[in-house]
Amino acid sequence: MKAFIALLLISVFLFAHQVERTYPIKYVFSENENESKITKGTFELIVHVFDELYGKKLGNKKLIWTRDILWENPYIGAGSNVIDGDFYVLLYGGLARAKYMTVGALSAVLCHEFGHKLGGLPHQQFPGEAVHWSSSEGQADTFAAAHCLPQIYDRLKQTAPKLLSLQFEDVTSTLCQSAIDVQRCQWVATSGIDLIQAMQVYFETEIPFANPKIRSLERPERSLITAYPSYQCRMDIYKTYAVNPKAPRLSCWYVD
Repeated sequence: MKAFIALLLISVFLFAHQVERTYPIKYVFSENENESKITKGTFELIVHVFDELYGKKLGNKKLIWTRDILWENPYIGAGSNVIDGDFYVLLYGGLARAKYMTVGALSAVLCHEFGHKLGGLPHQQFPGEAVHWSSSEGQADTFAAAHCLPQIYDRLKQTAPKLLSLQFEDVTSTLCQSAIDVQRCQWVATSGIDLIQAMQVYFETEIPFANPKIRSLERPERSLITAYPSYQCRMDIYKTYAVNPKAPRLSCWYVD
């Protein structure tokens, strides 16, 4: 049942550009070691919000959200899979306790995982799969930024507003000037920036670090379906859809 954890799921947080690669996990954070500001109570609250918003939605589609969510596990890891028709989400507490992780970044992690199931086309195509169920990495980020994170913001604003912190305001205040809800836009953009910056620290790759103040100039020859977009492109996805959830897919990962 948990055989998929080893590489497929952990690699959800390992970045690739044009080609898929995986890297060994070198960082662990014991239950008593916490370099973020996320407590076990906050961790469980965020999971509960996803239960309320998306567990029921999946239930309506006759799917089961099976949570393999372990605060005590020290590894940095997260992922999702479909096994025998059931949707599985894995999340390790080591990720939440890692340096630079925030409530917004943790929410973006789970939004991305649900985006694999709910994000729509284009779908990843893995050898041996009878059904291609998983939205591409860029599409999962698009779902996270355009649909999921705004809903998480609205729910937290009602139930736990103290958890909604903003950073990078020099970037997001200008970015979100034209947004319908400026603060929601800022939080969604901040969440994506936080997530990508945290990942860059813990996973080794030759891909250059992303800069919140610039835009990706990459233009792949073909859409990145099973490969991850670059750090910069992924950050741009969150910034773009924070402002305009109906924006077209970004050309840094998708080719018409």
